[in-house]
Amino acid sequence: MRIQVAAKIVVDEAVRASKKHPRFNSHHEAYAVIKEEFDEYWVEVMKRSSKRDPEALQMEVVQTAAMCLRTLAELC
Repeated sequence: MRIQVAAKIVVDEAVRASKKHPRFNSHHEAYAVIKEEFDEYWVEVMKRSSKRDPEALQMEVVQTAAMCLRTLAELC
């Protein structure tokens, strides 16, 4: 996947999440959300490669990156 395509997917997810959920109240809250998304990615990674769902892997990486982007946009 090219960087530009991946970046657009992440931006779209960050915008979607921003419309659905209120702004982060603090870096602590942002950290918790990022960690939750990353942990969901880790659950997929820990599966045997034959059991991994490539779409779930991509979705969790996108959501993790989107929450990082939101943190940068909202709190930094």
